[in-house]
Amino acid sequence: TALKRQMASLEEERQQIAHSLQRMRDAVLRMENPDDWRQVGLCMTRELRQYMVFRDSSVLVKAPYEDGLFSFYFLEESNEVKAAYNPNSSQFDNRAIKKAVETNTYVYRRNKREIAQYGDSLFPDVHSVIDVPFQIGTLAVNSTCEEGFTQTHIKILEEFATAMSAAYRRLEDLQRIKN
Repeated sequence: TALKRQMASLEEERQQIAHSLQRMRDAVLRMENPDDWRQVGLCMTRELRQYMVFRDSSVLVKAPYEDGLFSFYFLEESNEVKAAYNPNSSQFDNRAIKKAVETNTYVYRRNKREIAQYGDSLFPDVHSVIDVPFQIGTLAVNSTCEEGFTQTHIKILEEFATAMSAAYRRLEDLQRIKN
């Protein structure tokens, strides 16, 4: 009865997440060059918005076959992608990102105080942020609310971070073919 309805609802949500992950994997398979990374990130952002409310998302990855970091910011208000490449950064300078990558565990700053403890430089209206590691980078989302993400959200983010690893491997393969 009530328990059966709850179990059916959970199963339906799991299936929706599986479909979202498949759409993201499809975007990864459509990658033909490094510029297509943007489309993968936009797909990821669209799919994640079905399960949680957040301001912006970003992906930070080590450049394949060279020192440097790529940053991609998927901005909510304009639905645009801002990309940056820092050729002089061979390590993750942000303490939270560095910790996430080194420990292979998410780093969740639940409020402004925790954000300040890590020395994050974020938009003034961001009140919580989480970095979830993947192969050689992080997937991050931020919220205008304190404690903007639940354990369920974190599990979903971890699944999407795993899919981002596949995108990174595809990017490496494309670079290998190009060279």
